[in-house]
Amino acid sequence: MGSGFNSTCSKHKNLKPVRVPSATAVTEQMHSLFSEIEDSRVKRTRAHLLTDILIRR
Repeated sequence: MGSGFNSTCSKHKNLKPVRVPSATAVTEQMHSLFSEIEDSRVKRTRAHLLTDILIRR
């Protein structure tokens, strides 16, 4: 049965690990960028912050 899961396959030997940023770091970067957007809604009717609507934390 098998060699189907054998990791010695030649086409995968030269792959380098991919570095993925943490979700927290990405969320913080998005929050800092989106916090610069002006909220044009009427203040008295705002139930939620605009950044909370754009980015679910």
